Amino acid sequence: MKTNIVVSAVRVNGYWYLRVKYDENNCRVRYQQSTGLKIDQSYRKVEQARRRVLAELYEINRMDEQCEKWDISPELRYQPVSEWLKRWLDDCRESIAESTLVRYTAVVRHACQFFDEKGLALCRVSPMAMEEYRDAMLAYGYSARTIQMHFKLLQTAFTSACSCGLNRSNPICGVQLPRVERNIPRPYSAAEQQKLLEELKGTDLHLPVLLALLYGMRIGEICGLCWEDIDWEKKLLHVRHNAKLVHDESGRCRMICSDKLKTQSSCRSFPLHPEVEQLLRQRQPRRPSGPVMTARYGLPLHPERLGAQFRQFLKEHDLRHIRFHDLRHTCATSLAQRGCETTDIQAYMGHSNPITTSRYIHPEISENARSLQRLEQALACVS
Repeated sequence: MKTNIVVSAVRVNGYWYLRVKYDENNCRVRYQQSTGLKIDQSYRKVEQARRRVLAELYEINRMDEQCEKWDISPELRYQPVSEWLKRWLDDCRESIAESTLVRYTAVVRHACQFFDEKGLALCRVSPMAMEEYRDAMLAYGYSARTIQMHFKLLQTAFTSACSCGLNRSNPICGVQLPRVERNIPRPYSAAEQQKLLEELKGTDLHLPVLLALLYGMRIGEICGLCWEDIDWEKKLLHVRHNAKLVHDESGRCRMICSDKLKTQSSCRSFPLHPEVEQLLRQRQPRRPSGPVMTARYGLPLHPERLGAQFRQFLKEHDLRHIRFHDLRHTCATSLAQRGCETTDIQAYMGHSNPITTSRYIHPEISENARSLQRLEQALACVS
């Protein structure tokens, strides 16, 4: 810790210098540093430089206090950025799901490669360095969504470094990130849903699409549905697993089925609809175990593969293009149109808060027309 800090301005050979004095480890430290300002220049700039150096010394004191609090050596602030990111990732291993860990590992590996080439220490990372990282990702053709995901993760890691006293401020704060073009959900109308289900009869897509339309299940929840999640006696379908396609450190992709869902509210149960039960029994093997949705040779069906099959089916049957996830929006909208309360829809969809649910409810043109008609009638009465 530095005590008795004094920073004063002195004239040396026609220039302003800053004379710094403080006590540290029972020793008196003295040194001078140039401001680059001539003595005939405005003293206001000299005073600004003096205050800046003084603020930096007090900030280093604050960081040292944080290091002492966390029982961390202050020298660690001069470690390479890659070493801190790897240490931070190791601390996260026990608190995150396997699929999340694979994604975090890929981001950290990518960032470490960039920072090692720059040779930056943790305390030397600046917003300008993060802007260079952003520009490098743009030059390599990464999407805006991927870049935002990288920076969101790195921001968490650098915030942790600030909390430990290893960094003065988060270098990502203030960095302008590319804007993500938001997908506008376009749920199917009742007529479109009926036509879609008619075309799907007898195909492998019938069951997964029906699960999305009836229960509002996510594509990962559908691919992660296991035979043990079906209670034939009580005629219940439990949502307890989530399937994700991840890439390991070697770059190969694989699917994992986790019992950690997106939110705590995602774990839910539904009555087994007769049509769903019929389709499940048609798929049921002699010894039912493992995932319900399978691809060729009995392998688990990847969510990305299911989404691709759904897009191809819509194209081949001249149906309006929507994402598979838009079927979930369709389910929420259908529930709202039939008078269900937002809180009930929230529980049904497995959302953590009603604000998210409100984003899944989309009024049709006919509903807006009726609302406009009521407003016109009210205005006519006033006039």
